[in-house]
Amino acid sequence: MQQAFVIDASSCSLCERPVPTPKENEALVRVLIAGVCNTDLEIMKGYMGFNGTVGHEFVGVVEKAPPGSEALVGRRVVGDINLVCGQPSSCATCAKGGDRARNHCPNRTVLGILGKYGTYASYLTLPVKLLHVVPDCVSTENAAFAEPLAAACRIVEQVCINALPPFVFQRTSQHSQPSCLRRAVFIPSTQIWSSNSLPRPPVAIIGDLEEMLAKSKGGY
Repeated sequence: MQQAFVIDASSCSLCERPVPTPKENEALVRVLIAGVCNTDLEIMKGYMGFNGTVGHEFVGVVEKAPPGSEALVGRRVVGDINLVCGQPSSCATCAKGGDRARNHCPNRTVLGILGKYGTYASYLTLPVKLLHVVPDCVSTENAAFAEPLAAACRIVEQVCINALPPFVFQRTSQHSQPSCLRRAVFIPSTQIWSSNSLPRPPVAIIGDLEEMLAKSKGGY
């Protein structure tokens, strides 16, 4: 048995649940840490009509793995949350393959959100193809931000951002606040940038965004 935080239509409770049994090509993962997302809070209010163990942000250790993936046992992992049907003969989206199939299968389940028990438990199961090994140099606490970071990166992969002049920050008596939000660049909060006193901040370009930015008005 395992401890799990379970919601239903009228209540939330910590209760005993059987340890899940991995399906074919799935791994059993012991949860080390689970993140709390606002989506989880909305689910507890009735969003998605989900009943069961909530949660989709986690770091865990693989306890069992299917044949051919034994090297994962004992490794810390994070995971993708979309479980597609993977039936190209009956699913047009999965038949397209690639990124669209990975994220937009209409028959998918979603960890802790839609049809798949989530991370607020001692154990969970996920297909091994959705697991990503956490490097030894990354702490468990930092690795817990992998899913929300992936969600943020996914946004900039899908949106073409017009490259305009950078943020302009003005120093005030107590705080430094952005006076102009012009470009999707994250600047460390400990630094204060001025339009005429400091060089342009470095930009991290992610995924397919580089080509889109190169074509956007103004360039870099």
